[in-house]
Amino acid sequence: MSAHPPAPRHRLWQITGRSCGLPEDWHARLVARLGQRPRRLGTWTELALYGALDCMADVAARGGVGSADSTANPPIGTPSSPSALLCAQLYAPLPPAARLRVSSVRGSAAAIGAGLDQFAEGWVLPFTFMQTLPSQLLAALARALGWQGDGSFVASADPLQSLALACAGAPAAGVLWGRVDELPEPNSLWLRLEALSGAEGAASAGKGREGGGVEGGVEDIAAACAVPLPAVCTFRPLRATDLANPALALLRWGPAGLEGGFSD
Repeated sequence: MSAHPPAPRHRLWQITGRSCGLPEDWHARLVARLGQRPRRLGTWTELALYGALDCMADVAARGGVGSADSTANPPIGTPSSPSALLCAQLYAPLPPAARLRVSSVRGSAAAIGAGLDQFAEGWVLPFTFMQTLPSQLLAALARALGWQGDGSFVASADPLQSLALACAGAPAAGVLWGRVDELPEPNSLWLRLEALSGAEGAASAGKGREGGGVEGGVEDIAAACAVPLPAVCTFRPLRATDLANPALALLRWGPAGLEGGFSD
C-alpha cells in the first residue's frame, strides 16, 4: 500500500459510532442480533459482522445521522420475524453513498490453513474454501446492513494507512471502517466516520501548533456535527493505539497525515 494516499476530498471527519473490543459472549450477542446462527461464514466474517453491527448500533444510540430510519435496513433473517424487526431498530442504516472498508493483517489466514489441511487429507474441494474469500465477508456485511454500495477489503499491517486510504476521496456520506483479525487473537475494531465539510475552516485554526486545539472555532464545528461534541477538542498526530480511545471524536488531515481530535 502506498504511504501517500490520494488527496482528501473532505478534511474533517466526525466519529459518530465505534465498536472496540470483544466481550466474551460476542458470538452469542451476534446470534441474538441476527436472529439466527450464522451458517458457513467462518469466524473471521462473524467477527466482522459483530463489530460492524455493534458500531452502527452505537451510531443509533448516539442519535447519529439516519438513526431515525433504522427500520429501513432489515438484518439477516426473516424480515417479518419479531427478532429481526427488533434488531432492525437497534442500529442506524449505512447510506448507499457511504464507503465500506475492511482491513486486516492476516485476513482469512485461519480458513486458508484449515482448507490446506483438508486438501492434504484428500478433499477435492475443501469445505472452508468459500470462507477464504474476502468477498464473502463483504457480501455478508452488506446483507446484514441492508446496504449496497462501494465496499472493499485491503490487507495492511498499518491500520492508520488503511484508515487514511479509506477517508481519502470519500464522499460526504462517509465511511464505515473496520479492522478485523482472527489470528493471533480475535479482534474487531470499527469506526463510523462522517464528513464535516461546513466546519473545515474552523478545524484548521489549530494547525501548525504542536497539540493545537480548536477552541476558537469549536462552535462552528459543533454546529455541523451529527452528534454532540465535547466543549474542547485538542488535536495531535494520530497513533494506532488511539483508534480504540473513546475520547477520540474527530479526525482531520494534518501536514504529516491524519490527526485526532480528543475531548479534554
